[in-house]
Amino acid sequence: MAYGLLGPDASRYASNDDVAKTIAANGLRLVLEEHRTTQTPTLKSGARGKTKVAYCESDVAAKWLWRFIDGATSAGELYGRVLVVFAAQHYASQLVLPASKRRSSVLPRSRKDTARKAFERVTKGVLPASYKELERAIATEARSYDRGVAQLATRRRAATPDAAAAAEVAEGGEDLQDDIDEAEVDELAADEYGD
Repeated sequence: MAYGLLGPDASRYASNDDVAKTIAANGLRLVLEEHRTTQTPTLKSGARGKTKVAYCESDVAAKWLWRFIDGATSAGELYGRVLVVFAAQHYASQLVLPASKRRSSVLPRSRKDTARKAFERVTKGVLPASYKELERAIATEARSYDRGVAQLATRRRAATPDAAAAAEVAEGGEDLQDDIDEAEVDELAADEYGD
């Protein structure tokens, strides 16, 4: 059922109206950072120019979509991933695209618009309600990421002296090896004789 909502992945009968291609072109490549690059040129005067954002080709985003969907290991995860890609297209701001490339949401049509209402009910708790809340959520994630990076750097610095000592021993630092051996002998003796 989940795959049926996305339509064919690659077919000679596929048209430009394929749901997966639309999701990739008007959703994923606008939402995911790995599908866009930001460039700020330097002007001849030395000042910074206007920042431009370039988006990847829609075919690259479509391949990513199918790899993402195929990566699901259970039925629940598959449905969740399909919801994620539909949400990316449904809520992405398409103002960055030329008017001829913009598409309305590709959510499945249903009687009395039941599918859209159910989709919005499911995604309402996950998405920020406003642009300000989105900014706050992004700032919170950025702080969390920065804390994680700082903790990893601290762990690496703490582990570095041991690595340097091991490298010195490997290079033939015999004095250091003697110190290590004496320390191990003293420790074993203290354990054995209680001194």
